[in-house]
Amino acid sequence: MTCCNRTHTDRLKMKALAYFDADVPEQCRNWAGKALCSECEPAMGTKERAGICKDMCDEWYSACADTMFTTSSVSTDYSPCNFNSLLCWRLGDVIQSGEEFCRKQGYTVSNDQRLCYDGQMHPKYKKKVKDQYAHSKPQSKAQSFFHRLRAKLLSSRPFIMVLG
Repeated sequence: MTCCNRTHTDRLKMKALAYFDADVPEQCRNWAGKALCSECEPAMGTKERAGICKDMCDEWYSACADTMFTTSSVSTDYSPCNFNSLLCWRLGDVIQSGEEFCRKQGYTVSNDQRLCYDGQMHPKYKKKVKDQYAHSKPQSKAQSFFHRLRAKLLSSRPFIMVLG
């Protein structure tokens, strides 16, 4: 159903945790979760999905623009500042648009509303994945985290993910 394995989900979990270890607005955290889930979206990279919607990037950027971010020496990704961060800056001072933010995060941005990922799973796979996860039990904390995150994304309501 998806090409993501534990190596992928563990990496994504670490990226997601950065949004919980810092003082990040709820909407910024929510949009980050949706963007991270795009990496394991079954239709991503196919003719059915061609990148993240520009509108979604704009929403994510707007929600995070006043948040303090940093980069590391090993990555060009921007992540929220936490207690270990040496240099931090307001995201809106160094990034000028949602499209630029998504691209700096490593995402392909699409203006084609028919083909882009908007934070919701492609309808073709929604029921299949929902059924798959309904019958499986998470085996690790990373799997449990993404099991809950995937379930929240399958609903159309805004959400807050609480790590326990």
